Formats: sequence, C-alpha cells, structure tokens
Amino acid sequence: MVYGLFIMKKINKVISFVDGFNLYHSIRELGLDKDKKPIPNKNHLKWVDLWCLSSRYANKESQKLIRVLYFSAFATWLSGPYSRHRKYVKALQKRGVEFIKGQFKDKERECKTCGATWVGHEEKETDVNIGIHLLNEAYKNSFDHAILISADSDLSPAVKLIKKTFPSKLIYVVIPPKVKPSKELIQAAGGYQFSRNIKESHIAKCILPAEITNQYGQLIVKRPREYDPALQ
Repeated sequence: MVYGLFIMKKINKVISFVDGFNLYHSIRELGLDKDKKPIPNKNHLKWVDLWCLSSRYANKESQKLIRVLYFSAFATWLSGPYSRHRKYVKALQKRGVEFIKGQFKDKERECKTCGATWVGHEEKETDVNIGIHLLNEAYKNSFDHAILISADSDLSPAVKLIKKTFPSKLIYVVIPPKVKPSKELIQAAGGYQFSRNIKESHIAKCILPAEITNQYGQLIVKRPREYDPALQ
C-alpha cells in the first residue's frame, strides 16, 4: 500500500513591536493639511487596533502573530490627552496587546532671546525599551520574525546585533505614514525587501470598536468622543 506523504510546513512565530509615539504622530499628521489645519474625519484613525494593523504585515500562511507589544508613555500633565491615552491602552489590552510603559522627564528650558525659563517634558525610555525587548525576545527565541513599527534610527544598533547573532531571524521594518524612512534602520534589517509602508487605508481598516466590553457584555471602555468619526 502506498500512503501519502504529509509535509508539515514550519509556522514562523511573529512578534510585533510598536513605537507608540512614532505611529501616533504620523497619524496626527494625516489629520492635518499642508498648512497644519485639521482635516475633517481623520481623528478617528488614532483609535487604531494595533493587533489588526500588525496582522496585515504577518499575513503569510507560514506566519502566526503571537504577541503585539506597544511602547509609549503617559503625558500626565495634560488631562485630556492623558485620559484618552489611558482609555486607548485599556482598549488595546482587551484586544490582547501588551503595554510597555515609558516615562516623561522634566527638563528645564530657556529662551535664548529673552532669558525666560520654563519646565518642559521630554519622553524617555521608549526606544531603549523597544531595543531591550527586541534583544530579550530574540535571545529567548520567542520569535522567528519580528515586525518593528517605527522609523527611529536609534533602533538600528539593536536590529544589527540581532541580525548578526541570529541571522535566520527576520525583522521587517514597517514605516508609519508621512514619516521619513530611516535608511540606517532599513539597512540594519537587511534592505528594502524587509521594509513595508503603512498606508492610511491600512489604518482605516483596523479601527477598534466604539465600545469595548467584557465576556459578559459589560462596558470596559468607551471610545473618547474626540475620536468619533465625523458625520458624513
């Protein structure tokens, strides 16, 4: 008797690493015209489902998206953005996204013209956190392929080290819209064949529901009204 042979294809584990500020500011730019004036019906794009978006770049039969890590920090001194950001994180976590929290640090600034001083805020730790987690998950062999949603050249050293130490692991650099690609970062990943570009249409097809509920139908978080789609 002749039995058919079944060849099991390897399923490559994929982890997505999302640079929250890089993506957020690019989406914010989508909502502004050339004179930096708001464009109607764009603000809802900030309510993007990062699991859905990441899955668009891990869509081969041989790939399985197993985790999405979202790196960002809360601007606690701005009540409105802080509240919206917390709701967004809560919605993402319900979707299965892991939140890696960075922080802002106070930084004294001075006007060179008039000498006035004030306290500004500078985001810290995000790029370091992404680099550390990329390396850590590579050494733990948690992924075969990584999706890096960022255009930050500061991540190039971490990507270079992973490619040198684990040459079989693939890293895809996914560039947010309206962001200038980092040639250094793309080259570290292996060249342009390992880069992708996020289109506005990709984001528009990956919007979280207006209401996030638990398994019992109880409301967990409601989309901020500032992120409601504009009425047509």
